[in-house]
Amino acid sequence: MKNILPVILFVAMLLIGACSVSKTQEQKDVTAQNMRNSSKGLFTDDEAAFLVLAADARKMGILQGKVGQGRASTTALKDYGSMLIKDQSMLLDEIEKLAAKKNIMLLDNLSAKRSNGLEMLKGKEDGKPFDKEFMKMTCIDHERDVKEFEKAKKFSDPDFVAFATQYLPTIEKHLATVKKLQANY
Repeated sequence: MKNILPVILFVAMLLIGACSVSKTQEQKDVTAQNMRNSSKGLFTDDEAAFLVLAADARKMGILQGKVGQGRASTTALKDYGSMLIKDQSMLLDEIEKLAAKKNIMLLDNLSAKRSNGLEMLKGKEDGKPFDKEFMKMTCIDHERDVKEFEKAKKFSDPDFVAFATQYLPTIEKHLATVKKLQANY
């Protein structure tokens, strides 16, 4: 049995690596297409990058919420997972509408970095180890998102400014909630 564990781990790493390669190629393709489209003057590279990253973060938030809803050990954390699913799904819909309006291509799949992070979360032992990682990950993600939405509020395109201004409070609410959960855990 001891001899088979390293083989299983090696195969799992190869599979994760294979998935990462295709997602990295997808990211390159999306970036290249958006750069071509930005030359038409509908948006800047920064605006396109913001939407691509925001969509990826929303997809991650939905998946984190589903995992948290199913595996968290407290009702409060399960409720937080449910809130993430609901709010992140709504945000993702709005991002997709803005991307379509501006002709910005988004990733079809979760980025390799976030996919690897999600797998790490799923691999945590149930109970405190999972709960702590779930809160830590979502806190880090939302802190980053707040910064990105704050930057987007300063873009020149009024559609991006309006989007960031309207939905920043939702991101801030998620961050405040997870910080409160961490403090009370």
